[in-house]
Amino acid sequence: MGIWIIMLIATLLTPIIMIGFGSLFAKKAPAKINNFYGYRTPMSRKNMDTWVVAHNYSGNLMRKYGWILLPISAIAMFFVIDKEEEVVAIFGTIIVGVQIFFIFLSIFFTERMLRKIFDKEGNRRDLNENS
Repeated sequence: MGIWIIMLIATLLTPIIMIGFGSLFAKKAPAKINNFYGYRTPMSRKNMDTWVVAHNYSGNLMRKYGWILLPISAIAMFFVIDKEEEVVAIFGTIIVGVQIFFIFLSIFFTERMLRKIFDKEGNRRDLNENS
């Protein structure tokens, strides 16, 4: 039962972090573009406009994914509550892998959105133009 509790905590930690940082970033991007904290990609770091838009969009996405993954992860872990330690460990690791996939998915969607709104230099596109 000890390994099950550890894996339950591990599988719940990622969605909780996603919800926490997602909520934080959706409300307010870090005040300065930096190398240590926040949504840091080359496109998001072009200027304060790209920085704020990226944080708002990715924050909302991460928060949404976190709220979806939290109950699913908890419920999934109950399927292995009385299983052997190895089964619990493998199953928990798979769940965490799926959660990490959703983090990368949010990066993909955020970068795609940034490319639609901004050009390569970080200037806003004219959204009325046909492109």
